Amino acid sequence: MRRPLPRAAAAATAAVLAALLPVSASADPRPSSLPSCEGGTNPESDFDGDGIPDLVVGDPDAAVGGAERAGRITVVYGGETETTVLEQGQGAVPGKPEDGDRFGEVLDTFDHDQDGCTDLVVGLPFETVNGRAEAGMVMIIYGSALGLGWSAPTEVWTQDTPGFGGGPEAGDWFGHSVAAGHTLSGEPYMVIGIPGESVGTTEKAGYVQYVRGNAMAAFHQNTDGIPGEAEAQDRYGYEVAANGTHIVVGAPGEAIGEEDYAGGVNFFSHTMVDGRPRYLRTFNQGSTITGLSGDIVEAGDRTGTSIDMIDVIPSEGTDPESLIAISSPGEDLGTTSREVQDTGFVHVFRMKADATLEQIYEADLGSTDADARQDGAFFGQRVRLVDTAPGSPATGTSVKLVVGAPGHGTGSERASGLIQVHHPLGGDPSQSFDVARADHTALGPAVPGAYLGMSFSVTADNLYVATAFDDGDPGAVHAAPWNGLETGSADWRTWRPGQDGVPEGGRAFGAGLL
Repeated sequence: MRRPLPRAAAAATAAVLAALLPVSASADPRPSSLPSCEGGTNPESDFDGDGIPDLVVGDPDAAVGGAERAGRITVVYGGETETTVLEQGQGAVPGKPEDGDRFGEVLDTFDHDQDGCTDLVVGLPFETVNGRAEAGMVMIIYGSALGLGWSAPTEVWTQDTPGFGGGPEAGDWFGHSVAAGHTLSGEPYMVIGIPGESVGTTEKAGYVQYVRGNAMAAFHQNTDGIPGEAEAQDRYGYEVAANGTHIVVGAPGEAIGEEDYAGGVNFFSHTMVDGRPRYLRTFNQGSTITGLSGDIVEAGDRTGTSIDMIDVIPSEGTDPESLIAISSPGEDLGTTSREVQDTGFVHVFRMKADATLEQIYEADLGSTDADARQDGAFFGQRVRLVDTAPGSPATGTSVKLVVGAPGHGTGSERASGLIQVHHPLGGDPSQSFDVARADHTALGPAVPGAYLGMSFSVTADNLYVATAFDDGDPGAVHAAPWNGLETGSADWRTWRPGQDGVPEGGRAFGAGLL
């Protein structure tokens, strides 16, 4: 969910975390009592419970209080002009801004305290904990009728949290990925990826922390009942995804046979077996799965780099099924004349409650024209699924797969980026369409190194696209309704620092986005 290219961690320059508790009672701005949350129609992003979705924009590169790349989050309530800025050490957010924390890069939501207002989850994989650089932490900032941070104190989780596995160590990256939500019975859960964790003496093998009420489990590839073996650089937990039924864990560094960094994923359910979520099955590009068309495991494919999963109601019944998108952004594919390196590929599967898995769709830049593939496009570096008619039987047009290819070039503009929208239940790649800056003037001109497609989000109503990496620009977030995008007449709305109630400043506004 993160970058167009693998990169080293931020420099370990942060000091010891000053405090893991909210501000003192004498400075606490919270009122003694609050009106109750009424609960809205948008539980995934309704922090004040008024029924209107709210927008969360992270700028992890922002300098705060003299700390470079400390990061900040801007919350736009109702998508209008009422905003709140969240920074470490301010208001209800504990700690202090430090170099390289990148607060706002990893985001998710759920209603953890089940009061009817959505709560914000922030992963800080590069946070120093107990003097250990980049050990990582996760925060839960609680919603209320007044918005975020006005009710219960912010909750902070690290690997020192009682019941969690392991302990904070330098480079663990606890919180590099998070997946929060509710089971089909309505119980809140969170899945936390820790891809830098060592398993025994095996460095950066990675593992996962699962939290659901009193059910807590830490597991990895050497855990009994989970196939495979923890190996150096597997990065198990680099990406995690979950819905009401299933959990998916990506290990893009996994070696398959002799093919290093081929990558793979594991599937689980929320049912606890032997003290952890029940293991269901494994997928890599050499797996035998219905509908999978003769893929070849290759070094550097990095399968499992980005994963998304949603519940859908199949047209033939009412029991929800899981729809899962899994990317291989390092995939090499041929054209009519040559092999194209790192052009990228995406698989879409459906999984029933009994763990039956079937591939129903696949896509790459050359799905309809092989010559459209480009070296280093990294198609699938970020993938998202959305059902634009939730609660109704899914159709070939209601469910959309959105894929970022941040390394895609436009003319001479290298790595200007591209977003593609597909209809996986429709099964016809020719019905896909591009979201490119050349076709949407509101997004600005294509520029080199803009990496369009590295940061975007989806709702049932809109596609949100960040232009966060234009050189010398603080960034912006743009939204357009699906019907306008489908017809080629999108009416875009833009949020930019210094405009429409959004505070000035920042360096990569939109690099984190919900």
